[in-house]
Amino acid sequence: MTEFKSLTGPTPFIPDNLSVPQFFLDYNHPIRPKRPKNCPWFVADESGRNIGEEEVQSSLSYSH
Repeated sequence: MTEFKSLTGPTPFIPDNLSVPQFFLDYNHPIRPKRPKNCPWFVADESGRNIGEEEVQSSLSYSH
């Protein structure tokens, strides 16, 4: 496994037992900024439709 080192001090803990979707959607990392509920995660290019966190979570096929 690759080890990362920082010139400014210790790096924050990153769990290695989660998938990437689980880390982005389910894990509350201490240094992660809080997103307002009405802030979209994606905006559809053609239609401009906002896609929020709940829709992203429900469209993935992994179990929480």
